[in-house]
Amino acid sequence: MVSYLPASGSADVPVMLSTLVERRCGVIIVTGATWNEVASAAAANPRQRFILVSTGAVAGAAGVPANAVAVSAASASGRINRAVRSLADTA
Repeated sequence: MVSYLPASGSADVPVMLSTLVERRCGVIIVTGATWNEVASAAAANPRQRFILVSTGAVAGAAGVPANAVAVSAASASGRINRAVRSLADTA
């Protein structure tokens, strides 16, 4: 099953991530969020896998949970496929 939640503002990111976690999504692909928001959600929900698609450099990668990765938007399609496979292997 695929779920899509359109963002209406950056303040909605934690709520949207929580909604997807509650829906028991196995892999949550995120755009328009900060690395800290995604890493925080990943740390709090180790059973879900998170992929942040970023248009810029990702800061604050130290101490990131193993269930979260970041990929650049420029190389997103191939990297998301590899990241999903890699995260699924660790499930």
